[in-house]
Amino acid sequence: MHRHWRLAFLGVTFLFVLYACHEQRAKSTAQGRTVMDQLSRPITISPYPRRIVSMAPSVTEMLYALGVWDRVVGVTLYDTYPPDCDSRTRIGDMLRPNLEVILSLKPDLVVATVNGNYRGNVEKLQSLGIPVFVVSASHIEEILQSFRLLGDALNERSRADQVIHQMRRGIEQLRTRLAAQPFIRVLYLNWIDPIIVPGGDAFENEALALAKVDSLTRDLFKERYMRYSPEQIIRLSPEYILTVQHNAEGLQNILESRRWTAIPAVRKRRVYIVSDLIQHPSQRILEGIEEVARKLHPEAFGN
Repeated sequence: MHRHWRLAFLGVTFLFVLYACHEQRAKSTAQGRTVMDQLSRPITISPYPRRIVSMAPSVTEMLYALGVWDRVVGVTLYDTYPPDCDSRTRIGDMLRPNLEVILSLKPDLVVATVNGNYRGNVEKLQSLGIPVFVVSASHIEEILQSFRLLGDALNERSRADQVIHQMRRGIEQLRTRLAAQPFIRVLYLNWIDPIIVPGGDAFENEALALAKVDSLTRDLFKERYMRYSPEQIIRLSPEYILTVQHNAEGLQNILESRRWTAIPAVRKRRVYIVSDLIQHPSQRILEGIEEVARKLHPEAFGN
């Protein structure tokens, strides 16, 4: 018992010391400036953030696109892009970041997202004097707004405008290429165990539509995401099934179930797996959309 109390005391003391060091550093920083994050919260940051921690892979991708990768000191365990992510300190995963590690990096800005980061972790960091800029993108236009606001915060508005222009151009080029293609109705699976599908105005449905894919569950319920049973999937009788790479093993297990052979997509071998870029609210979403389009509309790409 005494040992547990002693460890807890040492942990609290460590956080306090790190906080004190950060406060001392903050006092020596030039007068800060106030910017608005994507939740319309005023955030006071240094004039030129030099030590940035990213709390999500999509955020890291955005920071790289904005040309500030040299200022990023911390990323999550699941970051794989850019390729040299291993040269940065790993802060834990999106849901359970290690706050002690983050504080030890002495960040002058942490960038988080509503798409995967707990609000409680954001509030803890803020209570320790760390400015946290939150991006919130549930639609393509909101991704573009994320770049605009983050570009302003990082003094990289010109670079942000370039990224936005490139994304808009990429979307239009894809629309032109797919103009003659019919929409294909597809069952999209966000998750396999348990089975989660997108509905309402889920981010994935809009991205799929740009690939000329109509999500079967889009209009079946208002919630953005819904848990589905195998029986419901069988009743939907999808002609195509699409999911992302992290579901590959789980998908293989359920496809081997005899009752799934009644599904046309399974019987006709129209089950496709793509990378998880279709779920990334960053500039790389375009790569994911094109990947889906190439899978389901190969003729539009001369394949």
